Amino acid sequence: MIDYEPVGFEIPFDPVPMHQLTSLIMEDFKFDMRKIKSFISNTSSLTHLRLTGSTNEIDFAWEQLIQTNLPLLNQFEFSFYMSIYDDDSSINTDTLIAPFRTPFWIKVKNWFVTCDQFIRDDDNNNNNNITRPNYDIHLYSIPVRNHYFHYYSQSIKTTSSTSMDINNDISIMDYVHTVYVNTDIMMATTTTNEVQLQTRRFRKASNLNIRTDNPWPVNFVQYLSSFIDLSHLEKLTLIDESAEDSYPNTPIHFVDLLQQAYNVYSLVFKDKWLDKTCVSNMENFCSLIPNHIKHLEIDILIMDDMKIILNRLDQ
Repeated sequence: MIDYEPVGFEIPFDPVPMHQLTSLIMEDFKFDMRKIKSFISNTSSLTHLRLTGSTNEIDFAWEQLIQTNLPLLNQFEFSFYMSIYDDDSSINTDTLIAPFRTPFWIKVKNWFVTCDQFIRDDDNNNNNNITRPNYDIHLYSIPVRNHYFHYYSQSIKTTSSTSMDINNDISIMDYVHTVYVNTDIMMATTTTNEVQLQTRRFRKASNLNIRTDNPWPVNFVQYLSSFIDLSHLEKLTLIDESAEDSYPNTPIHFVDLLQQAYNVYSLVFKDKWLDKTCVSNMENFCSLIPNHIKHLEIDILIMDDMKIILNRLDQ
C-alpha cells in the first residue's frame, strides 16, 4: 500500500512498474490526468484505489483505463473538483454522469457516482460588462470517502447520480470529517421548504468551518442544524468578514451555535468585531465563551486583550 501526500511529490510521466502494489491512496492532489493514466498503468495489481483533489479533466475515460490496466480493482473511491470559467452549456451533470451508467459500473462493479454542479457569479469573469456564470463541478463516488466536503444549498446546484437512494441514504456522508459552509451562498437561495425537508447528512462530522461576508441570517443556526449534527462537532472555525453595522448581531448567533454544539472544545474565531481594539469588545467576547471550550485561537492586536483573555478564561 502507498499513501501519497501531495507536498513534495510529483507524479512522473514514466514511473517504474509497481506491480506488487495492491492499494494506492492519493489525497488532496492537483491531478494531471495524463500523468495519472501513465502512473496507474504501471500498478496492475491494485485492488483498492482512492483519488481525491482537483483535476484538469473532469470527463476522464475511467472505464476504459480500469478495464485495460486494473483488472483486479474492486474498490474505487474518488472525489474530483473542477472550476469551469466559460459559459459552456455542454458541460453539465447529465453528460458527466452518463459514462457511469453503464453495466460495468452498476452491474459488474456495483459502484455508484454522483455529480454536483454549482452556479455562482464571479466578478472576475466579466467580458464587455457581461457577467458570465462560473461552474464548479464536483464528481465523486458514494459513499463519500473524502475527509472534507463543501456544502451548498440545494437551490443553487443541480445533481445527477447513478444511485436511486442518493436522497434517502443518510450514511453517504458518514466518512466526512470537515464541512465547509458559506452563509452568503447558502442562505441567499434557501427556502423555508428546503429547511423543513433537510435531513442530517453529516451525522459524524467533527469539524465545521463557517465563513460569512454579510450579517448572519436570522435562521442560519436552525438551517445548519438541519443537515449537520452539531452535537457531534469537536472543532468550530468561524470567519466573519461582515460589515461593521452587523457586529451587534454576531454574538447572538455565536451563542446560539455554541449552545447546540456543546461538545466543541476547539474554537477558531476570526471576526472584524474583535479587530476593533476595544476593551469592551474583548470583555464581551470572553463572556460568551462556554466552559467546554479548551482550545481558543483568535487574533490579538494588543497585549491588553491577551491579559483580558487570560484573566477571564481560566477554565
